[in-house]
Amino acid sequence: MLNFGLTELRLVAPRDGWPNASAGPAAAGADIVLANAEVFETLAEAIADIPNVYATTVRKRGLVASHRALEERCQVRHDSAATPAGFAFGQADQIDHQRSGQQ
Repeated sequence: MLNFGLTELRLVAPRDGWPNASAGPAAAGADIVLANAEVFETLAEAIADIPNVYATTVRKRGLVASHRALEERCQVRHDSAATPAGFAFGQADQIDHQRSGQQ
């Protein structure tokens, strides 16, 4: 994350709890990102103050979702640099479930 200038990590219901001793060695020097990580119970809570959220996941072929090429997303982000944006990583069905506003 830090290699790409991403410094704010928001975790949603971490499977193995937080803080997690395994995260440090995997962070490759980005200890500041881990130290400032925030934990949320739901994706909706984690992204409540972020108007532009881009989800990336391995998804089942039957899941219908809008797609944009990475290059297009980068242009959108560049054009709206003053608007906060975030990336969500996780299971497609969970991200889609949150996106649709269902609980």
